[in-house]
Amino acid sequence: MDILKQLQIELGIKASQVENTVKLLDEGNTVPFIARYRKEVTGSLDDQIIRQLAERLTALRNLEEKREMVRNAITEQGAMTDELSAKLEGAMTQTEIEDIYRPYRPKRRTRASIAKEKGLEPLANIIMLQMTNKSIEEEAEAFVSEEKEVASGGIYFRTGIFGAFGRIRRRFCRRRKRRGICGGCHQWRKRHSGGTVLR
Repeated sequence: MDILKQLQIELGIKASQVENTVKLLDEGNTVPFIARYRKEVTGSLDDQIIRQLAERLTALRNLEEKREMVRNAITEQGAMTDELSAKLEGAMTQTEIEDIYRPYRPKRRTRASIAKEKGLEPLANIIMLQMTNKSIEEEAEAFVSEEKEVASGGIYFRTGIFGAFGRIRRRFCRRRKRRGICGGCHQWRKRHSGGTVLR
């Protein structure tokens, strides 16, 4: 986006007025000072127009910074297309750019996502469905994997187990009518963990 051209269109003033006023603002001059002492440079723009210009200048520069950040992020993922690039270029607000970026935004890594990466979801299913009489730790030993960095008693071993369980538990607790099931599973988890691993 040509920011100076956009300011000229939005404010309905001359290109020279935009260019000169932006230069004065970038030099650190205040709006009142420019309006009062630099009329010959701005073409006699009043303080209201100069203030609007200053605010829009900041907003448009932030918009371009966001656009470039999103463009780089999507390009690094190898997902940029001509159509997507054109859509991004045509976005005129931060919200539009965020909407374009949303499908490509990296998901926050949680205990649940780490657990799935480590192959611990089947363990969570065992816990959820109460398919064993063993303790959680005894069941979990079958999922120890040097390749996936799941060592017995290690941090991924402990946080991963309960992260996966928590993810599935939340899935079943989304509706009020399922809370009874979750309450029962919580008691089962507490009983089989000995009340120490969960802290």
